[in-house]
Amino acid sequence: MPRVLTRPLGASPLARLALAGEAPATWYRARPRTAADWREHAETVRAEFASGDWVRRLAPAFGSSGAALARLERVASGRGIVVTTGQQPGLFGGPMYTWSKALSAIALAEAVEGATGIPTVPVFWAATYDADFAEASVSYVTHGTVVECLRMDPPEHLGRAMSDTPLGDVGALYRALERAAGSAVDTGVLELVRAAYGTSETVGSAFLKLLRPVLEPLGMVVLDAGHPAVRESEHPLMVQALAQSELVDGALRRREQEMRAQGYEPKVAHVDGLSLVFENDEGERKRIPLARAAEVARGNTRHDLEPNVILRPIAERAILPTAAYVAGPSELLYFAQTSAAADALGAAVPSRSGAGPGWCLSRTCSAFWRATR
Repeated sequence: MPRVLTRPLGASPLARLALAGEAPATWYRARPRTAADWREHAETVRAEFASGDWVRRLAPAFGSSGAALARLERVASGRGIVVTTGQQPGLFGGPMYTWSKALSAIALAEAVEGATGIPTVPVFWAATYDADFAEASVSYVTHGTVVECLRMDPPEHLGRAMSDTPLGDVGALYRALERAAGSAVDTGVLELVRAAYGTSETVGSAFLKLLRPVLEPLGMVVLDAGHPAVRESEHPLMVQALAQSELVDGALRRREQEMRAQGYEPKVAHVDGLSLVFENDEGERKRIPLARAAEVARGNTRHDLEPNVILRPIAERAILPTAAYVAGPSELLYFAQTSAAADALGAAVPSRSGAGPGWCLSRTCSAFWRATR
C-alpha cells in the first residue's frame, strides 16, 4: 500500500520565523489570528477607502469581465476589501508559483469573507512594468525525467518594461510546451496560451491575456500594474518617497544593520545613492539617484514614476484596500525591509500570508481556518 508522508516545507530561517510570528515586531506587522482580529483589521482597512473611488480610478487597469467584474462591483458597493498576490510576467505564465499564489489568494479571500462577512475580492498584481527580461523570458517543462528550459531570444533593447518589450515569435517554444503537456486533462488551457502569445503582443500584454481568462472565471481580478491608471494613483506616494528619500535610505540602512546583527542577510541589496523610485527615461526604466530625488519630486507631473520591489507593497496598500498579501518565501524576506521604508514614510503595508509551491492551500488557508474556528 502507498504511504503518504507529510513534511514541513522548506524556506529560509527568516521566512520560517516570520510565518511563525516570531520575527522582531518592528520587522513584520502582527498578523490577525482570530475571526475577531480579522474583522477589526478589515474594518480598519475598509474605513480608509470608504468612498470606493479606488475602483473607479483603477477600472481601466482592472479590465475585468464576468465573475471577476461581478465580484469587484460587489466589493465596491459593499465597501469591501481585497486580498492580493502578484508576480512579474513570465513566459507562458512563468513558474508554477504564479498559479499557486493566485489560488492561495482566491482561497484566502473566500476564508476572510466567510469569517468576517465583509465583501472580499482577490486581486492579482501583474507587474508588467518590470524590466527583468532574463526572468520573464524563460519557462521550464519536463519530458519524463528531463527538464527542458524554454527561452525567448533577447530583444533589441534591454532595460525596458515588459509592457513595452515585443514578444516576437514564440511559436517553436509553444510547440515544445504543447509536447510536454500532451497528457493534460484540459487542453483548453493550451488554447488560451496559444491565443495569448501572438506575435503582435508584448511580453507584458501576453501575460495579461493568459492570466485573465484563467483567473477571472474563479472570481479573481487581474490588475495591470503598469497601466497609466495605476501610475496616476501611485503618484502622490512616489513623490513623497522621493521628497523623503534620504530619510527612507537611512531607515533602510539601519534595518539592514539590525538584520545582519541577528544573522540574516537582507533579501534586497542596498544600492548606494539610489532612491526606491523608477522613472521612464526614453523607454528605459532607471532608478532615480538620491541627488536628483528632491528635484524630481518638485517637478514631476507626468505620472511616469514607479516603485521598486521594496516600495511596491507600500504603493499597493496606498491605492487598494489590501487586507492581506499572499507572498512567496522570498517575498516574505523583503517585507522586513519594506516595513522600515513604510515607517519612514508613515505609511501602511499589507498584512502578509505565506504561499508558494505546495503552500497553496495548506499553509495559507487551513491555518486561517484553524485560527478562526
